[in-house]
Amino acid sequence: MVSLTPDEAAGHFVSPFIARAYGLDAPVSSALTRELLGWSPRHASLLDDVANGDYL
Repeated sequence: MVSLTPDEAAGHFVSPFIARAYGLDAPVSSALTRELLGWSPRHASLLDDVANGDYL
């Protein structure tokens, strides 16, 4: 893994917009979706799936 400066990232990710979007530290939550839509997940979490999934 290599760190890039913002200018290097803009060239690597095709545009400065995409570079900035990938560089954001934006934690997310499903709380609003769950509340508004009454939604709840029915499958394994991402981390459980990665740890136990069969991808071959």
